[in-house]
Amino acid sequence: MSTIEGSDNLAWSDEQTRFYLQLRLDEKLKGNIRKDKVNEAGRQSIIDKFYEVYGKRHPWKKFGIKFTACKKQYETLRKLTHNRTGLGYYANGSIHMSEDWWNDRCKEWPGARKIKDKPVPNTDLMQMMESYEQHGDENDVHVPYVPSGDRIMEDMRDSITTEMAEGTRLPY
Repeated sequence: MSTIEGSDNLAWSDEQTRFYLQLRLDEKLKGNIRKDKVNEAGRQSIIDKFYEVYGKRHPWKKFGIKFTACKKQYETLRKLTHNRTGLGYYANGSIHMSEDWWNDRCKEWPGARKIKDKPVPNTDLMQMMESYEQHGDENDVHVPYVPSGDRIMEDMRDSITTEMAEGTRLPY
């Protein structure tokens, strides 16, 4: 990542972008991100890990700007492919369809032209982040399945059954 001359912007490599998105997904799984908002622990973790690998420390705002750009690219792809069947893809991830198909899409939505020949990078990570957003509960709290919880409930049920049999607990 380097600073673009004459500006405050950063030029991210594909490798750096992918690494950042993976860190962001990891923080999402830890519960440090809620509805695209990263808490302080998550921010610090991402900044520190990025620094460990690339040797440069950047303010959180730069990471937020990059995520917004990645999200916009992904939303562009989703808008283009929504409810479309029979899509073909090249090995690099770009969409392989006829010129007629592309012309129709560009008439419907001019933004389609941006991704005609250029694949949207990191769609796999963006899909995972979107999936975790959509499948959370109403409070967006991820509660992992812990098999020991079943054993705890069984033990509790057994103790209640035993207490009822001994007459030390009422059935309601």
